[in-house]
Amino acid sequence: MNIIGHVDEDALLIWAEKLFGENIEQIHGSCSILNLENYYPNKGLCGVLLKRNKKEIGEFLHVHWKGEPKLVLSMCSNYYDINNGTMQTLDEEKRELFNRKIASIIVSNEVHCFGFAYKQVIRSSLEEEEEKENGTIIAKDGLSFLGIVVLKNPYSSELRRTIEVCRKSGIEIKLMVDDDLNTSRLMAINSGILRIEEDLQGSIIEAIEFRRSPKEAQINMCHKIKVMANCSPADKLLLVNCLKKRGGHVAATGSSIRDLPSLKEADVGIFFGENCADLAKEDVDITIVDSNFGMYA
Repeated sequence: MNIIGHVDEDALLIWAEKLFGENIEQIHGSCSILNLENYYPNKGLCGVLLKRNKKEIGEFLHVHWKGEPKLVLSMCSNYYDINNGTMQTLDEEKRELFNRKIASIIVSNEVHCFGFAYKQVIRSSLEEEEEKENGTIIAKDGLSFLGIVVLKNPYSSELRRTIEVCRKSGIEIKLMVDDDLNTSRLMAINSGILRIEEDLQGSIIEAIEFRRSPKEAQINMCHKIKVMANCSPADKLLLVNCLKKRGGHVAATGSSIRDLPSLKEADVGIFFGENCADLAKEDVDITIVDSNFGMYA
């Protein structure tokens, strides 16, 4: 039996709201984004170049990068010293020290870390002309390392125990989410769906890769997939169909009206949550008002 579920992770956004004391929409409204870049998507490394909507003397532009700390550190030549509130030179010795400390935090606490870096640049009139012709380029060096954010495992021990019971019972759990590949991988590892010591070849896939594969290849690979990132409701439905064609018995879970096609197609469709439960009950086999999956094993 296979279970297809969905988990949302918005820890960074919640942290940002608490940190800035205002909602994300207000923060977005204060700036204009000139360019976005996923420089190393599998490592969550992404950058943004923006300008503040309020006029600044000198026409400053602001570069921000976020991703795995080691990669972010490699782009930096300075770091913020929290002890005295100043910028310090980031030499190779200090860089290696930071990398060792971060690795120690991750291993000892089973957490995930994001590194953050920043650079302020002045846009000249010549650069403005180049932007019109070639697009705005985001700086990837000479940044200042600001620090790291450590995310605790967002999944309860109850949920992880439930997933472990399913694994031991021969039930394969597949995670299909609309998050990026790196975030989806972390979700699966933190919840126990994936184990980092296992052979993950073919276990993690982008939905578009599966979608564009020939029909025969889809059926051959579907049972190996444990995590599908950036997937749509149509991708969930496609995977359910492929698993059934392989002769599998499929149970699908969902908490949104958009999940109903895959829940209806599955051998057992399970809808979690109160929202839209009345609409969902016509197309699913089981409706559970409490959305805590960890209670049902």
